[in-house]
Amino acid sequence: MERFERKRIIKTTIVLVCLLLLSAFGMYFFIEANNKKKDLRVFLNYGDKYGIDDTCIYFHSFFDDIDNTETSQKELMLKCKKCDSIHDVFPRYLFSAYTGIYNEIPEHTKQYMLDGHIPAEDYQIMVEEPWFSETEVETLALASIMVGEDGDLRFPIELADGTIINQLQPNQILLGSEAEKKYTNGDTVWVLQVDESRYFSYFPCQVVGFISEDSHLFAVGDQFSSGTLDDIFVTIEGERQVEEEITSEESCSRYYGVVSSMKDEAGHRARMSSMSEIVIFPERGSSVEDIKTDLQDVLAETDRIIPYSDIEMAYREQIKPQISRLNMRMLVSGSAVVFLWIVYIVIKLVKKGK
Repeated sequence: MERFERKRIIKTTIVLVCLLLLSAFGMYFFIEANNKKKDLRVFLNYGDKYGIDDTCIYFHSFFDDIDNTETSQKELMLKCKKCDSIHDVFPRYLFSAYTGIYNEIPEHTKQYMLDGHIPAEDYQIMVEEPWFSETEVETLALASIMVGEDGDLRFPIELADGTIINQLQPNQILLGSEAEKKYTNGDTVWVLQVDESRYFSYFPCQVVGFISEDSHLFAVGDQFSSGTLDDIFVTIEGERQVEEEITSEESCSRYYGVVSSMKDEAGHRARMSSMSEIVIFPERGSSVEDIKTDLQDVLAETDRIIPYSDIEMAYREQIKPQISRLNMRMLVSGSAVVFLWIVYIVIKLVKKGK
């Protein structure tokens, strides 16, 4: 009798363990499908988060505006703002200034300096010098952000530590979280870039924070944007993948950085990175056609002006089949778990009744 009881306990335990394992698998697939649904829908919340639901996006061609200086871009923005149908505009720049980040300016560069910067032809000679290749430098992909007069950010940026920053002063730099392995807040780094006179300058920048590489940014533009909603919210991680696809592995940027503006010690200003999109905030009551008409002599191709609501709607239609499949997966996995436990309870009750 005791032996029979032991077998019954062992058998019951095995059945219960199997049932728990099957339930765990079912719950895993249920939770995984639910998380994927959240990931797909996360972009749909950003329009309200950033206050851009009623805006239009002008998808700017990479080569439409060759003179990417701070002065010329501000002039372009001013022309847009003067239109009756437009309340405000915000240019988005991409990680297009592939350059270097140094701990200090190499001593040898001083022989090539002219009024604090290096002429392009002399820079080409300098890079052939043996000492240049031996200098400790990391590659940097740099993006600019247009800020207000006081350095105010139009769109706040969340840092890797959860801090939200609303200002980015000249010669301050935000680095991707990959750079935390080498730099800390308050460090001074030197960024080598072409200035507005098309000379090369070393710009001193203070590190003021780190951006998580999988954090979605709206202040920075997208490289080769297809105009879809998920392209509009850029991640450094995504930009790394794009860079890896278009360049060799050894040429990819080690670090990514964001600045508002930079000035070298001689007063030269850095050229801005290339523009990717312009976010257009219309005046109340203005239609898309009003905006296109007002901007036809200002922007290169006004047919690239698309209402944000249209982009969001296209994304909803794009993810609808995926959401339906995930709903079905959640229903099946959840139902399977419930069914297994109902069968187990019924069997136990029947046995107890007997």
